[in-house]
Amino acid sequence: GLFSRITFREPVFVGGRGNTSGLSDKLPTEKGFKGCIRHLDINDHLYNFNVSPGGDSLKGIDVEECLEDKCNKTPCEHGGKCITTPGSSYCLCPLGFTGDLCQTRLDLQVPQFNGSSYLRYQGLGEQYLSLLDLTIVFKAIEPNGILLYNGHRADGVGDFIALYLNDRYVDFTFDLGTGAATLRSSNPISLGEWHKLRLTRTGRHAYLQVDRFPSSQILSPGPFTQLSLSLSLYLGGVPDYNIVSPKVKIKSSFIGCIQKVLINNHELNILGEAIQGVNVVNCAHPCITQPCGSGSCVPLYDGYKCVCTQSCKESHLTEVMCASFDHGASFLHYLDPEIIHRITGYEFNIDMRIKTSSSSGLILWTGSSQSKDFLALGIHNGYAHVMYNLGNGEVLLENNQTKINNGVWHRLTVHRTGKQCLIRIDTDYSMQSISGGKFEQLNTDSGLYVGGVEDIEELTRSKYHHSFKGWISNLILSNDYQVKLPLSRSQGSSCQLTCETLNTGQVTCF
Repeated sequence: GLFSRITFREPVFVGGRGNTSGLSDKLPTEKGFKGCIRHLDINDHLYNFNVSPGGDSLKGIDVEECLEDKCNKTPCEHGGKCITTPGSSYCLCPLGFTGDLCQTRLDLQVPQFNGSSYLRYQGLGEQYLSLLDLTIVFKAIEPNGILLYNGHRADGVGDFIALYLNDRYVDFTFDLGTGAATLRSSNPISLGEWHKLRLTRTGRHAYLQVDRFPSSQILSPGPFTQLSLSLSLYLGGVPDYNIVSPKVKIKSSFIGCIQKVLINNHELNILGEAIQGVNVVNCAHPCITQPCGSGSCVPLYDGYKCVCTQSCKESHLTEVMCASFDHGASFLHYLDPEIIHRITGYEFNIDMRIKTSSSSGLILWTGSSQSKDFLALGIHNGYAHVMYNLGNGEVLLENNQTKINNGVWHRLTVHRTGKQCLIRIDTDYSMQSISGGKFEQLNTDSGLYVGGVEDIEELTRSKYHHSFKGWISNLILSNDYQVKLPLSRSQGSSCQLTCETLNTGQVTCF
């Protein structure tokens, strides 16, 4: 025939019809359906079998709960939703609850997603038509999964953005209405480690960078330059993959942790701003032990900082050994064999915390009177560096990503193994170098100087002109030896920790 449309003037009947006698010539049976129906979706409308109000059913006859439904044996608590699979059933727990039956309250700190999890937020809408600047700090356990999705229509058609892992690469797919474009990170990520991605979209142009690797860029097809996203924004997964554009290559949820989301300079309160969440649990992280008392614990990769809303106290302060170098002319000198053994030879490891407002100065020195061997830690133009010579020539390694002369505590870590050396500030990414030549041992005889030396120009061979001015605490060598800093608590009062301190474990808010 010629007709292509059909019009219905009667209600939808499910499972049968009260009187089927008039349909006997059109249907092969006069009997209603016997069995169970769990899911009914017509034209993107998911029907609720409950009687109205609250459900879609107008009335029903001789209908009862399906006895074979495994969810009858799984009474999810606190509003959890039971999901059946061919062999079992499980609960999708609302935000703030966990357990097999959602029976356990959970104080969420750093969210972890398990493949059935997601967090829902207000969508980007039309606030980000032309410009989107997005930063996410995440740790993946599995190589595939959706990190973030926001679309325009519930059937997956139209504008959308999708950030997802695809075989350990970060992919960004977006469509402005004239065709999709997919941008891939230049390098794969490492599973089980924290990573930072930054995505920038300006009109049709998109740029993606993961960690310190080179950025990637792409230009979307067609003339459209604006993005309209009317649906909710999802983090870690989606409730139904029918809403995801078929142009997205991955149809699985993210498995791992997300600790930070920044959208156009607005730091998303990942848990506080969530409209809804399902099966979200705590990631293994120091913040879940609530180390900050009544203050808030802010995750910084594997570390954290405490932010106190009122005041703080310094717990175990008598165990914090801290030296003050107030005038830029003082220093500490160590000749202890235990220290010399740990700073010379094939390997050198030091972990310390410093606070300074000076842009230059010598933090640490060990040198030789018989050769050119030396190793120094210092500050130049506000950046920390390590300089050394094993007999192969001088090597300068500067961490030029984070300035440390801002008057707050920073953690400085240096590892040298043979000719390879690494320097790290706080939890930022490390800088590494390899010296040339054949020598791999550091041979010095001066002992260890901290904060400066007697005659800085002569002893450092004019490499440094100023001693360190500031405070040093928690000086640890070879991961097992804490250098004793001689100042008592009363003498070192200016060294006391502040209410916002990087992972010292010494600050408690009250």
